[in-house]
Amino acid sequence: MKFLKFSFIFTIFWILSFGSFLKSFSADERLNIEDVIFAVYDIPSEKEGMNTLYVYLKMPYNFFRFIKEDDKFIADYEFSIEISDEENNIHKNNIMQEKIIVSNFEDTNSDEKIFLKEMEFEVSPSKYNVRLVITDLDMRKSITQSKEITLKDFWKEEIGISDIIFYVEGDSSFNSGKNVIIPEPNVNIDYNSNLVINYYIFKSDIEKRIVLNSKIIPEFKTKTPVYEENEEIYDKKNLTKREIRLIPELISAGPYVFRINVLSEGIKREREIEFSLLWENFPISALHINTAIERMKYILTEEEYEKISLMNQSEKKDFFIDFWKEFDIDTTMEKNEVMEEYFRRVNYADQNFSDLNNDGWESDMGRIQILYGKPDNVIKRHNLIPPYESWEYYNINRRYNFWDEFSIGVFKLKNVYDIRR
Repeated sequence: MKFLKFSFIFTIFWILSFGSFLKSFSADERLNIEDVIFAVYDIPSEKEGMNTLYVYLKMPYNFFRFIKEDDKFIADYEFSIEISDEENNIHKNNIMQEKIIVSNFEDTNSDEKIFLKEMEFEVSPSKYNVRLVITDLDMRKSITQSKEITLKDFWKEEIGISDIIFYVEGDSSFNSGKNVIIPEPNVNIDYNSNLVINYYIFKSDIEKRIVLNSKIIPEFKTKTPVYEENEEIYDKKNLTKREIRLIPELISAGPYVFRINVLSEGIKREREIEFSLLWENFPISALHINTAIERMKYILTEEEYEKISLMNQSEKKDFFIDFWKEFDIDTTMEKNEVMEEYFRRVNYADQNFSDLNNDGWESDMGRIQILYGKPDNVIKRHNLIPPYESWEYYNINRRYNFWDEFSIGVFKLKNVYDIRR
């Protein structure tokens, strides 16, 4: 057990320190397409026979190359959106020039400060290619990314449901009040943020009554909804906006299905989306102390576990705080990075390795991922019988082999090898 605790702490220190090195090492690399969130959504339009094609761009400030001018740092960029059909006919073309100006050099390398751009295009329902071109106007260097989308004919279908959008609700202290979209399926969200699911209900005849049922259902274990809404809509509008605000007390980390059903005069429409939720930066006060300590079993000794079982709730919380204080690598910061990383891994395991019988943190894959983090190399052979995966960790020179013995998606640890041999 002491070895496991040491291994976990070692890998945490290694990741945090080496990760900071990599971040500083790559700070001068700009125009990296992997830093760009480029999303397109199909929204019904109140204009008959048309759709609203919503385009969303998001990138951190360290995506841009800034040039110092007097006491300011300026990034000068051009954004081009081109919408074309299957015959390459261009339906829309929008070119915008943007200057991003900051006063502090630190902001030029920030991955927390972000640039957002939202655009709406009225187009007829069809299949389109949406092409994004971002150009550094100082370097005359460009990158390109494309998305394909098929817009539904909502007016012909009479009733319908738009694409579903997840976003973090902005306020005056966050990104100038703008909402920040999080493309699914992996929804990673700060514990203190307001997560919203947004969609639209459409009806061509404003006199129609709509019966709405929406629910969020865990993908594994119990199928009991963690959220459900039933409502009759009669607002004499073509377009009705719906929003659901999620909080950690309502929905824990893990995989879910969000399902919407609408019914009107015998016409039924359904839409669903799978997503995995991960709450990040949990404060100690928000952790259920018994649950938190239970999930620490991989790094606690048998003596510590036995000692905890005799404690009351107040003593358990004191033990919890003292335990993690020992591994606080930077006492000048409010948060304990090692503790946050541990519970981030627990949440990640629940998000990715849960099955019908167990939470993800209890699985073999979850345990290894919690102790050692994401593997450096993964070999997947899911087409074999039995399916298997191999995870390699170069810093500890080990390969973990997992077999899905009954081909039901549950991988058990089969053996461990020293990869130095």
